[in-house]
Amino acid sequence: MDTTEQRKTGRRVVVLVTVGLLAAATIIGIVAMATQAADRPVPRNVSDGAITISSARGSDDASLDIRIYLDYSCPYCAEFDEANGALLGELVADGTAVVHVHPVAIFDSASGGAEYSTRSANAAVCVVDGAPTAYLSFHELLFRHQPPQDGPGLDDDTLVALASQAGAGEPAVADCIRGQKFEEWLRTATDEALSSPVPDSDVGHIMGTPTIVVNGQEYDYRLGSDGSFDPDEFEAFLREIAGETVAP
Repeated sequence: MDTTEQRKTGRRVVVLVTVGLLAAATIIGIVAMATQAADRPVPRNVSDGAITISSARGSDDASLDIRIYLDYSCPYCAEFDEANGALLGELVADGTAVVHVHPVAIFDSASGGAEYSTRSANAAVCVVDGAPTAYLSFHELLFRHQPPQDGPGLDDDTLVALASQAGAGEPAVADCIRGQKFEEWLRTATDEALSSPVPDSDVGHIMGTPTIVVNGQEYDYRLGSDGSFDPDEFEAFLREIAGETVAP
């Protein structure tokens, strides 16, 4: 077992928004960003390792700034999405929250040498780079079709097919996924997440996934005895930070 997995019971992965709310969210792109840095490709629509998601109406009035570090191969994402995904989606849609997704790859050792953590995260970044409006759908599909750990994970052809299903059927996206175009960028982002402070917070660095930081405060959740997440606990945490801006 990876030592990052041992820090807290159930610290794995978070899912963001539900399909029904995708139309209300937008990816904040850094369209002027150069696509090459130090001879390695850098994805568009990503800044400081994060994919930023906000309401299509804008984010200036958002009272919650949420950073989520996740690994697409972590197995508890479905439970978290079931418990909290709808609330997060509503908060993004009504402009209460801005969410910064930091994809990292820390569980490659759990896929028998197939490096599924890296390949799945690279695929997500490929979609953000080439078809950003398809990212949230692809994000959800990766978790819906998540393979068990201790196996090779989904192959590249399946990742390409899921990207196409999400609306990212461009040949450039498929080539990016199969060629692991952003592998080096992702490894650097992962290393920085594991060694550098979380932006705008007192969190020194992440110790595992998911790490969730809201307005600079880390959410220290616990799983129930049956492995489930408590949605009331998360909502209470958000209310403590933002007060009545979190609707019941």
